[in-house]
Amino acid sequence: MSGKSRIDLATDPPPDIAVDVDVTNFTNIADYERFKVPEVWLIRGNMLAIFVLTSGGYSQAESSQFFPDTAIPKLYQQVMAAVAEGASPPGAIRSIV
Repeated sequence: MSGKSRIDLATDPPPDIAVDVDVTNFTNIADYERFKVPEVWLIRGNMLAIFVLTSGGYSQAESSQFFPDTAIPKLYQQVMAAVAEGASPPGAIRSIV
């Protein structure tokens, strides 16, 4: 979607991944079905869950189809632990990867 100031879901393809951070309201994963986003990362507090779109709706997955060799939820927990100990988010990511 680079270079676009607005996304028109009627003509533009959906993004490969949507990242939803729940802070005050909790997202119902089914809300993404109409947008047909292939993969949704849902963050609630210190947990990250990955959902993939199937013919029957979204199913939780252990790993990302776009990053199959990376344990994204585990990586997220490691970054959050480093941030809790005082590291900046970019610094925490650099120290882990």
